[in-house]
Amino acid sequence: MERKRESGGTDFLFAVLLIVLDVMVTALAFLMALGQTEYPLFSGRQDSAPDMTPLVSTMAILGIVIALSAWPLLRGRLPACGWLQILFGGALCCLTLYGAIQNGG
Repeated sequence: MERKRESGGTDFLFAVLLIVLDVMVTALAFLMALGQTEYPLFSGRQDSAPDMTPLVSTMAILGIVIALSAWPLLRGRLPACGWLQILFGGALCCLTLYGAIQNGG
């Protein structure tokens, strides 16, 4: 039995809602991982370089999970949602790797 494709409006609405959810989860995960690094965010002094491994690994894993979450969306006939998830997850992984390389991490 052939499944019908969702209308463009429904697909667009789900895409926007998922991107908003992705941004909120990414921001929360970033702040939690930043807390694990003991980064001196508000204090002006920096005695030693903090270990950024928890931050980099958390953001990379989150980017991969977001990108892989596109598979059920593409199978469920929501192509805009699926491709935006892949784009967001890939961008998050690329930004994480870029930040790790720039900070010598």
